[in-house]
Amino acid sequence: MSDWKEYKLGEVCSDINYGYTASANLNAIGPKFLRITDIVPERINWETVPFCEINDVNEKKYKLEKGDIVIARTGATTGYNAIIKESTNAVFASYLIRYRVKNKIANPFYIGYLLKSYEWKGFVQNVMSGSAQPGANAKQFADFDFELPPYQLQDVIVSILSSLDNKIDLLHRQNKTLEQLAETLFRQWFVEEAEESWEKNNINSIASVIQYGYTQSASEEKVGPKFLRITDIQGGVINWDTVPYCKINEKEIHKYKLKTGDIVVARTGASTGENIYLHKPEESVFASYLIRLQFSNLYLARFIGLLMRSYEYRGYIEGILSGSAQPNANASELTSFQVQIPSPEKLQVFYKKITELDEKKYSNNNQIKTLTQLRDTLLPKLMSGEVRTKI
Repeated sequence: MSDWKEYKLGEVCSDINYGYTASANLNAIGPKFLRITDIVPERINWETVPFCEINDVNEKKYKLEKGDIVIARTGATTGYNAIIKESTNAVFASYLIRYRVKNKIANPFYIGYLLKSYEWKGFVQNVMSGSAQPGANAKQFADFDFELPPYQLQDVIVSILSSLDNKIDLLHRQNKTLEQLAETLFRQWFVEEAEESWEKNNINSIASVIQYGYTQSASEEKVGPKFLRITDIQGGVINWDTVPYCKINEKEIHKYKLKTGDIVVARTGASTGENIYLHKPEESVFASYLIRLQFSNLYLARFIGLLMRSYEYRGYIEGILSGSAQPNANASELTSFQVQIPSPEKLQVFYKKITELDEKKYSNNNQIKTLTQLRDTLLPKLMSGEVRTKI
């Protein structure tokens, strides 16, 4: 490894810049506006990233390019980062710092993988140690030092890791297609072919349980079951690998344990109304800013789960929140949406079709977990030279 040279992050960057200050909007006005909350999940879901209004000069200054790395600089997410994998019309928000890597020195994607390493996480913890308020500035991050192999070897390592990431991305795209198919079937069966004779009722009138979540602090240590929070539900998807844990006694576990058929809904913040139907969740309980809905049977629960992912329900939530200075809604408001309920027989036939899609997604998620663990095992070994590769 004599040909590996030591660098600091700032030395391999041609541009380091703080982000743009603006308000996000959901009205497709301006470019996409990447924020800290958008890079906390392992993958950026560009569909859920909002927009912002920005003039031409600033848009050029803050525009993200393929290979750019953005790092969160404040709060509990300090040090979280993401690399922009493809060209997109987007700018980045003020609590992010962009690092643009010099291609002649380092492969930006190699640096992107390096910033997922334990060394980076340890470095960030040291930077923040003793701080009353978690955070770091661009200069502090730029002092992160590491050994860099020759460019050709960087390319080989990136190729190995990205091949795994590409397989993971493919499975995520398959899951997205399955979700869209489920939504299409739902609209066909229950919106386009709705019958006047179907009974009308509010969600809260047909739910058997409406329950607020458990109040506790999250822990990265495995001190109990997984602790599902609002931030863990992104665009109707949960990455269970990043969900933290919590301490809880056996009695409370029984009360708050999540099961197949549960629907959890966010009740506060920008994600108010965000929800997900759970199919074979991991051993977990849910946090206090979530509300759980349960129904008398799985086919009714699955129907309501898809209903709450519909345009109509999202429009209903936007109506509740319009004019609110601080977005939030209580259980009654979140579940007062009116629904036409088909016959049990029709719901059962539909449930059988949808469950086939749910099982395929579940299988894909297991493959994603296996591939992610393999990548995360290889990453530090390749980055340290413990596992050698041929150029």
